[in-house]
Amino acid sequence: MSADSTFLVARVSVKALSERLEWVTSTESPYEAVDPLDLDDVLLDSVFDMYTATYGAIDERFNIPDKYALFEYNRWLLIENDGGVLVGFVLLKTTAFGLKIGLTASDRSTEGKKVVRSFHERVFFVNSVYAEVSDAMEWVVSKKNVPKVTANDAQKILVDKKLDAHKDGFHYTRSITDIGKRVKIMVGKPEL
Repeated sequence: MSADSTFLVARVSVKALSERLEWVTSTESPYEAVDPLDLDDVLLDSVFDMYTATYGAIDERFNIPDKYALFEYNRWLLIENDGGVLVGFVLLKTTAFGLKIGLTASDRSTEGKKVVRSFHERVFFVNSVYAEVSDAMEWVVSKKNVPKVTANDAQKILVDKKLDAHKDGFHYTRSITDIGKRVKIMVGKPEL
């Protein structure tokens, strides 16, 4: 997969995420190419508020300082309920190794949390989708036996980061900007 920098947004229903997920790596429908600066401020505020509420429950330090820093991620999945209300999101970025999931959050409703969890339990079986996970998300995906990437292969992908591999060969510790050292594991199917 080439690291295409086109900014794409997909508004998807909760139901659509219960089906096959191979479309996630596509650049076709349901994605639409947009200029991120044309995104509505209300939408940006909603996404940023979900981010701070979800990640703030884990750690009060954030490495995304404001809503415009979310533009680092050039693939946005906006998850809406039957009423068209945003209940969750997944922000990804294109890399030379595929689509890397960077941020996910829900509106903290039962429906939002359930759909985001279900998405993660299944998306890492899709070719070219991967993420670094830790803590609660690692627990969620490990129950579904998602593919794990060795720490050595993770280092090839994160070439500009220093990883300290653990003895199990999968987990590693690395420094996260504005957060500090964290234990991570890479999951999914990156293109190596």
